[in-house]
Amino acid sequence: MTVDDSLDPAELERILIGELALPPRQPWYAAFSGGLDSTVLLHGLLQLRDRIGLDLRALHAHHGLHGQADAWLEHCVAICKHWDIDLVHRRLDLAVCGGRNMEERAREARYGWFREVMAPGSVLLTAHHQGDQAETLLANLLRGAGVHGLAAISSRAVFGDGIIVRPLLAFPRPLLRQYAQHHRLQWVEDSSNQDLGINRNYIRHAVLPVFAERWPGVFRTLARTARHMRHTAELLDAVAEQDLQGVPREDSLWGQRLDVEALARLSEIRQRNALRYWFRASGHRAPTARQLSLLWQQMVARRPTSTAVLRWPESEVRRYRRWLYLSAPIPEFAPAPLRWCWRDPLALPALGLLLRAVPAIGDGIAVSRLPDCLTVEWRHGGECLRLPGREHRQKLKKLLQSAGVPPWYRDRIPLLYIDDQIAAFTGRWYSEPFAANVGEDGVVFELRKAGADADSLP
Repeated sequence: MTVDDSLDPAELERILIGELALPPRQPWYAAFSGGLDSTVLLHGLLQLRDRIGLDLRALHAHHGLHGQADAWLEHCVAICKHWDIDLVHRRLDLAVCGGRNMEERAREARYGWFREVMAPGSVLLTAHHQGDQAETLLANLLRGAGVHGLAAISSRAVFGDGIIVRPLLAFPRPLLRQYAQHHRLQWVEDSSNQDLGINRNYIRHAVLPVFAERWPGVFRTLARTARHMRHTAELLDAVAEQDLQGVPREDSLWGQRLDVEALARLSEIRQRNALRYWFRASGHRAPTARQLSLLWQQMVARRPTSTAVLRWPESEVRRYRRWLYLSAPIPEFAPAPLRWCWRDPLALPALGLLLRAVPAIGDGIAVSRLPDCLTVEWRHGGECLRLPGREHRQKLKKLLQSAGVPPWYRDRIPLLYIDDQIAAFTGRWYSEPFAANVGEDGVVFELRKAGADADSLP
């Protein structure tokens, strides 16, 4: 991305419509903190709105971390009212976020809310500039990041059901300040940006000025390095995608899963590259290099026990048989019997699942033997049922083993009872006394992920 000496509507249009190929007829959401950078971006987009007719809106996240946060919100409301821009704002609860420090938790809460509020196919614009790129590259370098970390901030990426773009990445911050002063813009100053106890602030105020004194072009140079690293990261991702074409992957009730035995046909370094890519492609943060090394040694290079698990923020990996399972951390679950009038779907929010009844012919439980409501319970151990056409009862434990259901999920699959007898083990097995005969109207019970559009998963 190149830049001339000015930031004007024509240049912004060239970057956004020309280089970044944004859809001008989709909603555009500008992240607006009220600070200098986001104020410049919003003002530039305002000029572009009047030039090409954008559907422009602003988003303000109130983190509640600063004593002036309420005043900042009032400032943003006033600015957007003056500029006739719709502003959406929310006070965020950082207690529910899983970041390792308050800065990271605030970021995760902010971007999580952005994903929620944005319309499908829309665009999120943030005001990251050349200085932010340099700070991010150095911060990631000093924590020992790999190629993807050194690629720093991308100018365009997938974001939820839309995309995120940073049109100011090629612009130095002094140019943004000149723009703001020229247009007599008003903005707020966050005093926490001067706190040198925060690593990013220390790099900004204590490290980069020293570099710039010795190497005046350091910001452009680091931006160029980030571009090189991004090209390398894209190449590694392309190799991983190609490698994974020969490795079975699928979405299941138990999480994303990947065939470890097929993965093992690759060299070790390509296995690790493929795993990193799989984590990110599945919507999870990649683990650290140390965590990935432990994962490879304990779950890929050899088969672990069925209770082995590796966790990092918002993710965990387990292995069962030939499969590696990736999911969000499995929450604690205190099962209690439920009464379910089966004609309406039953949400199981503690499990992130939905139970529903689907009409069938000659399958499931016979409609004639179904009461209006069923009792939903969970395994306690020792349960048995007799399958249609079988003379003897079978233990659920054996059925679950034969079906390859991971051990850590077996106690989370609902059992359906009629008159204190097991009638169905959701989605898989039905008990002989209640099962529909050939040609008889029946009901099968499907267990699916909450919000899933597909049929019940394996």
